[in-house]
Amino acid sequence: MSQTTNHNLSRRPEVAAFVGVHPNTISNLVAAGLFPKPIRLSRRLHVWDMTEVSRFMEHRREGVE
Repeated sequence: MSQTTNHNLSRRPEVAAFVGVHPNTISNLVAAGLFPKPIRLSRRLHVWDMTEVSRFMEHRREGVE
């Protein structure tokens, strides 16, 4: 029996637009350990699992409110 997993993966510009910051800010937050790390698909291609990004945003909202 095979199991199908649906991953919603996005590149940095789409992630930045979703979060509402500049794409460079995403890189800075990752480097500081404050944002989920990307998945490296190749030497130059990094994507984020949008489920993790959404969870991150939910936790941020809970902490701010």
